[in-house]
Amino acid sequence: PATPSDHERQVTAAPNVVATFAPEYELTAVPSPTAVATVEPELPRTVSFDAPELQGVRELSWRVALAVDGAEYRVGVVVLDLDRNVAYAGGADEAFVLASVSKLAIALGLLRRAELDARELSWGERDQLGLMLSESKNGPAVELWASLGADAVSEALSWYGVSGFQMPPDEQWGDMAASATDVATLLRLFVADGSPLRAEDRELVLSLLQSVVAGQRWGVSAGVDISDEVGTVLAIKNGWYPDGESWLVNSAGAVAVAGETNYVVVALSEGAPGFPEGVRGIEEIATTVNSALYGAELLVARTEFM
Repeated sequence: PATPSDHERQVTAAPNVVATFAPEYELTAVPSPTAVATVEPELPRTVSFDAPELQGVRELSWRVALAVDGAEYRVGVVVLDLDRNVAYAGGADEAFVLASVSKLAIALGLLRRAELDARELSWGERDQLGLMLSESKNGPAVELWASLGADAVSEALSWYGVSGFQMPPDEQWGDMAASATDVATLLRLFVADGSPLRAEDRELVLSLLQSVVAGQRWGVSAGVDISDEVGTVLAIKNGWYPDGESWLVNSAGAVAVAGETNYVVVALSEGAPGFPEGVRGIEEIATTVNSALYGAELLVARTEFM
């Protein structure tokens, strides 16, 4: 398992519960001003659940931790509540194989290469990025991984302050591993205003994560009403594949509701007896999170698979 990240500090005796302050970002679909890159993100400050700024967080933290501890297979969950500027989680620092969620890291490597070359992405690179993120096509990921290499992806992650990712020793990019905390830190770069990414790059990736095909809009989005009337912004990337007799099922996403509720949720799992069971396990936890943070009646039922 991965060692605890420097970006989180234990603050309570509750099993697997973490609460920290995170950099203040706002999830938005509107392009941010040109950002200044930094390689040293602000470290969180240790806080207590008794602190006034954490009112309402303690109960959800316990509920998430209990759901993780009660899971029939291994699960890691982290929630970055961008409104309260706090994170809470269960099993968030344990490493999991990411499957297609690793495409987020490949995307960052591509953006960093273009930035180092002082150029915009080519139309071909934009097409590869779109197919890889919006449709989760493996072909573009294979091509980009071969072009970039593990070192370039790892260096891009480090440059933007994302630690803990374990690169595969060969061309099997889907075997990349990281904790839920590490994935949430990466996803925040793409969805949060104030990100050190170039504004045009962040806007492009965010638009692609908001355009994921309907059949892959499951997981951490469970229970969120994404109708136009509500004004929800949903960005999501999932990953899954069979691992022997069990399944790896992962989901990473960000939600903004009517410009008020902004948060990132990452749920990683291994050991589910099947794909439907893996999805349902993640969605049970996600519904707990979304029902608490969404603050409105749930209008969308959890995904049901035959």
